[in-house]
Amino acid sequence: MEVEKVIRRNGESATVILDRKMSSALNAITSKVNQNLFPYGLQKPFPGNCLSLMTATGAKGGLVNMTQISSLLGQQELEGKRVPRMVSGKTLPCFPPWDTSSRAGGFISDRFLTGLRPQEYYFHCMAGREGLVDTAVKTSRSGYLQRCLIKSLESLKVSYDHTVRDVDGSIIQFCYGEDGVDVLKTSFLDKFKELADNRKAVLDKLGSHNDKHLLSNPNGYISKLPEKLIDRATEFLKLTRDEKRCRYDINKKELMRLLKVKYLASLVDPGEAVGVIAAQSIGEPSTQMTLNTFHLAGRGEMNVTLGIPRLKELLMSASAKISTPFMKCPLHEDRTRDDAEKMAAKLRRVRVADVVERIEVCTVPFHNNNGRISTHYKLQMKLYPQERYPPQSELTVDECQETLRTVFMDAMDLAISKHLDLLHKINDIHAVKSKDMESQLFDGVDDSESGHTNKEDNGMGDGDGDGDDENEDDLGADAEKRKHQEIDEMEYDDDDDANMDSDSEEDTKDDRAKLGEVLEESEEGHILEDSSNTGKNLEAKQATTLQNEMNESDDEKAQSVKFKKNIKWTIHYESTGLHFEVHYALQGQPHILLAQIAQKTARSIFVKSCNNIDRCTVVKPEKKGTPMVLQTAGVNFEVFWNLVDCLNINEVRSNDIHAMLKTYGVEAARATIIQEVSGVFGAYGIDVNMRHLSMIADFMTFDGGYRPMSRQGMGQFSTSPFGKMTFETATKFIVEAASHGEADTLDCPSASVCLGKPVKMGTGSFGLMQNFCLEQPAM
Repeated sequence: MEVEKVIRRNGESATVILDRKMSSALNAITSKVNQNLFPYGLQKPFPGNCLSLMTATGAKGGLVNMTQISSLLGQQELEGKRVPRMVSGKTLPCFPPWDTSSRAGGFISDRFLTGLRPQEYYFHCMAGREGLVDTAVKTSRSGYLQRCLIKSLESLKVSYDHTVRDVDGSIIQFCYGEDGVDVLKTSFLDKFKELADNRKAVLDKLGSHNDKHLLSNPNGYISKLPEKLIDRATEFLKLTRDEKRCRYDINKKELMRLLKVKYLASLVDPGEAVGVIAAQSIGEPSTQMTLNTFHLAGRGEMNVTLGIPRLKELLMSASAKISTPFMKCPLHEDRTRDDAEKMAAKLRRVRVADVVERIEVCTVPFHNNNGRISTHYKLQMKLYPQERYPPQSELTVDECQETLRTVFMDAMDLAISKHLDLLHKINDIHAVKSKDMESQLFDGVDDSESGHTNKEDNGMGDGDGDGDDENEDDLGADAEKRKHQEIDEMEYDDDDDANMDSDSEEDTKDDRAKLGEVLEESEEGHILEDSSNTGKNLEAKQATTLQNEMNESDDEKAQSVKFKKNIKWTIHYESTGLHFEVHYALQGQPHILLAQIAQKTARSIFVKSCNNIDRCTVVKPEKKGTPMVLQTAGVNFEVFWNLVDCLNINEVRSNDIHAMLKTYGVEAARATIIQEVSGVFGAYGIDVNMRHLSMIADFMTFDGGYRPMSRQGMGQFSTSPFGKMTFETATKFIVEAASHGEADTLDCPSASVCLGKPVKMGTGSFGLMQNFCLEQPAM
């Protein structure tokens, strides 16, 4: 019963906290069991157990498959949470309501070797189905993401001066990956021991013929070793002297010469299509991501978007408003846990619903209000005592009462007006329907001749309708194509929803206009056909006048409802101690559910809040000796700047790229992009080379803004009309290019492919000049 009370009162947040605590405890038990069992805790230990041998040697399968067969399946999760409860509080009908046991929450202690019980089998099927659906849906999303990346980055290549340039010659990076080294040649660049032990082989391979050529710096663009590499080599030499790591004693000069030969041989080749390689390096591992969103351990109640949706936010759409913005900042080292909790309590929002213990509504249906009969509502609210308020929030009962007297009462008046407005609209719909029914009944009860003509007219009308349906069926293929295209666009372009909505609104307006014209024409035809019958003519005139009256009455009602929105429905209120009572009088209005309106309003009104900040939590440090971190859901840097005495604001971080760009500049935004993309992959244990990440971040921010890799980004920044046409909406880009007189230099790979020319990448990036001898040599 206590669990039910807490979950019903706090809703989603209580469920999340319970799930997180249960999952962490059960996962610890599962890992402990598996550590004791594998690989030597089985009846047949490791070398003699063929299944264990297969998984341990890497032939097929992994430790997860082995543990599910031999040990236990563990906690089943759906969208990062445990198995959800039904309205009754049960996860399955066979469990008691609000059962807190681990088995009822989806923890499976059975194994495949001895079989599953029916409840466990059902939970496992739920988790398996989610994995299948997620895989099927995810492939199209990740495929489209990779296509957007490749089309945006396809024209980036390394020039002969080791800069990375776009089609129009604009410099994206002055040195590829900031050190000019090819990703495929980085294997032994920082393995100093191996280089020293095999120095003769390295010099024979790289330095025999090309040693002088490499060390003489023929191009003059890259002549020095990176400082970081020199520092690491110097540190290696110190350790070598102390511990004698190498077979040969190697001095600094020889190591630096060896390292320089290796470094200059590892530089990226001019003409390398580094943009496409970076796009593939991001797109390929994104297909391995299984879950869309889940709660990371140590995040508190913060819900952080991860996986494909987060990559789409970062790279494709470059969203200005992201789904789960947060910011975090470490405290000064001398600050304690209590100081952190006090600050977090100051920044947290407190709603009216959090401080109200009980809401009661009494209704007097017939109340004499200044000689007029009205419905009288009494709303009574009891507040929690101050001891029950969130600790360290410094909230008082007087502040709560002040909020109720001012903000809450105004919000209630507005909410009641909106609710009444909605009820009037619903009643108007019923009234119009009933009048239509009456007119149909009156048309049907008529003499035989008029009934006959009505039937003919109705038949004609039905025939027109059938004809329209037939036309729609005839145009089925085109309509189907359009519908599929719209569905595909909606699936792929989440950001274009607003544009599509505006287009659909224009379409509906056009449809309404056409429908009005058709109705007018049909009415005129009806009157002309039956002009011989004066009774019919009079009936048509009466119908039109009735329609006009209805329209006028609707307009009057709309005006009256608009006027009612400004009315104060409150007639009396009392505010004493923990009790708050307010009376409402509604005259000539339909009955309303005041308790529901009050609950909804109480959830939306804040007693205490910071702008744009929803929640604030204290995150424990991952390493000992590091300070605690304050993390908020929502971004407002000024709030943290005001706490400069407690927070180290030089270390403030946020996942909102636009906020970082506006506040701290383009370099901070670039660093945040790298950090966020690597963080998305890091959650799944995927490592992407920093050269690819820095290249994508430089491409998105090289113009000083934050460029999306979508149709909008291509249309705004791409200088190749063919490149834009081969991506999406070819007609639009063709018209724009023709009307603005754009020219294409055919340097873009898409343009070269369109015209059957060799792509200007790799070996196609240079031309050969042949020295023709004009005079023939003498024989």
